[in-house]
Amino acid sequence: MTIDWPNVVLGFILGVLGHMGILKFEERRQKYKRIADLNKTYSYLPGTYANYRVKDGTEEPTGGRIKIVQLADGSFGAKALHANGVMEWSSEIKMSLECKGTGTGRYKYGGRPELYGTQQITYIHETRSLDVLSTNTTSGNTSVFIHRWKRIEE
Repeated sequence: MTIDWPNVVLGFILGVLGHMGILKFEERRQKYKRIADLNKTYSYLPGTYANYRVKDGTEEPTGGRIKIVQLADGSFGAKALHANGVMEWSSEIKMSLECKGTGTGRYKYGGRPELYGTQQITYIHETRSLDVLSTNTTSGNTSVFIHRWKRIEE
């Protein structure tokens, strides 16, 4: 009995390529399922929010607004606007599927790329608001501040 080496090699190559194709397909399927799950879980999040600074448990209105939109990858874009509509900072927020109602973000000030920081976000279902713990990490002197974003019904 002789071994048909060209067919063995071709079969092996086709088997490996087929397996790689299945792995790539499954990777994409999982990615799009995660995006769909994020869209479904956090469909209520996009909108406009009034911005309040929280100091010693007391809310102080900033006069500004936060606009949140959902991005194609399931994350969110947030823009902080002054009362006159000028953007102060923008942020990309990634909400968690594992720990529902929580997320993290990274923000940067418009026109000032050297000013940036991180955000820890918690959604409060009962009040339709977001509690945001921000840490300015621009320099070695980090500062922490808390905001509450309250949903404005449009």
